[in-house]
Formats: sequence, structure tokens, C-alpha cells
Amino acid sequence: GFITDAFVACLHFGSSLAANGGVFEDMGFSMTGTNGLTPHIVWNGSLQPGTVGNVDVIDVRPNTAGLIVMGYTPELVNFHGGTLVPYPLEIILVLFTDGSGFVSVPYSWPLSAPPELSMYVQAFFQDPAGPDDYSASNAVYAVSPP
Repeated sequence: GFITDAFVACLHFGSSLAANGGVFEDMGFSMTGTNGLTPHIVWNGSLQPGTVGNVDVIDVRPNTAGLIVMGYTPELVNFHGGTLVPYPLEIILVLFTDGSGFVSVPYSWPLSAPPELSMYVQAFFQDPAGPDDYSASNAVYAVSPP
């Protein structure tokens, strides 16, 4: 459905993208875990309706479970020793990293996506070396193009 497709497409690493592909801001709030690794959301694609791409989370503890969450507002809630930026949560997606601490999700940004849709995305992973046994990615603010 639209919400699930929109969630997967909104992940991004970096500060901005050309106006025709959407605008993205890295808000920080990551938490370091095993071996000094700090998970990071990386987005490859566009938020133009009908485009495809991949959403990656890198630098995560290998072979571990986690959640990627999306919400439309930033509330900055205390969560497992860190800060959960998107809240209330609209989508929660369970993921598992591979042996190198990487996970990738292909997406297709829906044709029906409204212009200037804004959202916040972040990932948390089980990690015994992180605060409260979790590590966290950067939070990302994303807006689809007008």
C-alpha cells in the first residue's frame, strides 16, 4: 500500500538532494554499538512518483535484528538509551542485518504519493555494546518534491 511504499522510499543519508528528487536532512541522534560501529541510513533513488531505488542501513552489528520506524512528526522520545525522533510511529518494519552488518530494501515510490509529503525515519538494532543493549541510526527528515 501507499504508506508502506512511502516509508521505505523516505530513507536517506546526507543533507539534501536536488528539488526534483526530494529534500533530505540528516538530523543526527545515532548511537554507537559493537566495534565502534554507528548505524547509518543510506538512500539511493528518488522521491519522484514512479521511481525505484534501494534503502540501505550500513555499519550495524552483523547478524542482528532491528527496526526501522517512520512517523510524520519529530517528538524526541527517550528510547533504549537514545533518542527516538519519529513519534508517534506510523510504520514499524523489522529487518535483519547480514554478516557484514548491512541491510538493503528495494522500493518503488508510489505514483499516488502526495507532493511535499514530509516524514521522519530512524533505525534501532539490538546491540549489547550500545546503551541499553541497542544501537541507533541517524534520524532522517525527508520531503517529497512539490
